[in-house]
Order: sequence, then structure tokens, then C-alpha cells
Amino acid sequence: MVRQPKSSRSEPRVTGSDGFTLIEVLVTLTILAMVLSGFAMNMARRDNVPTPLDKAKEVQAMLYFARSEAISSGTRKTVTIDIDAKQFSYEGRKPVALEAGHRLNVIAGQELISADRKVSLEFLADGGSSGADIEIKDQRERNAKIRINWLTGLPTLVSGEVQ
Repeated sequence: MVRQPKSSRSEPRVTGSDGFTLIEVLVTLTILAMVLSGFAMNMARRDNVPTPLDKAKEVQAMLYFARSEAISSGTRKTVTIDIDAKQFSYEGRKPVALEAGHRLNVIAGQELISADRKVSLEFLADGGSSGADIEIKDQRERNAKIRINWLTGLPTLVSGEVQ
């Protein structure tokens, strides 16, 4: 056995297993990017259809706005519900339309429903209203209900799925 003399300088030994090569890092980052992009695409494909509760909150906001304007202006304000088109409209505001799979049930006084199946909800200057119950339901049987009190005119979300 032949021994090599020790050198006076201690140089670090370089072997192939010290650290990562640039290629290994790039391959790892590429795989990570593919996994993350697949996850992002899967999240984007999720059901982004608004729930009945989401739509009920939009309708409730429109009803609050109409009530506030009736009180502040001292005049009667009307929110129209088109039952066949499943759409709520109020002057100067963007209409709220329900999704294709949603069902609409409105309980209101006979005098509020016109021949073309439109309901006119009246908000009065004293804060009162014509009153109604509105139910929005989807294909999964999730539902949300809005009750408009005839005395106070306040639209209240009385039930819906928990979020």
C-alpha cells in the first residue's frame, strides 16, 4: 500500500454528491410548477354559480335601497318582480336576475300581481310597504327566504343555508 504524502494546504475535496446541480433544481421547479398549475385549473373549474343565499342578499340590498329612497324622498317607490324572467328590477339600479337553475316563489297580495305575472312591491314614504315573502331555491334544494314586513317595510333574510 502506497501512501501519498499529505500536503500542507488543506483543500476541500469535491465529489459529485455535494449539493444540487442546476439541472436538478430546474427539473424540481418544473415539476412543482406543473403540480401548482394543475391545482389552479382544478380550482377554476369549480362550480362558480351563485347560491340562493347570494342572490337573496343582492335582492335584499335592492329592497333596502328602495325603502330608503321612499323614506328620504317622501314618495312611493316600486320594485318589480318578473316571475317568468326570475328578475328583480328597480329604477336606476342594475336588475338582479336569478340563475337558470333557481326557482322563485313569491307570496304577495292578489292586488300586487299583474296579468303578465309581475309583482309590484310598494315602499311607502312612512317606511311601510305592501309586504311579501320571497323564496329562492336551487336544484340542490338550498334555499333562502326574504320576508318584507308590511308595517316597517324592512326586508329580512329569515332563512337560508349557513355559510
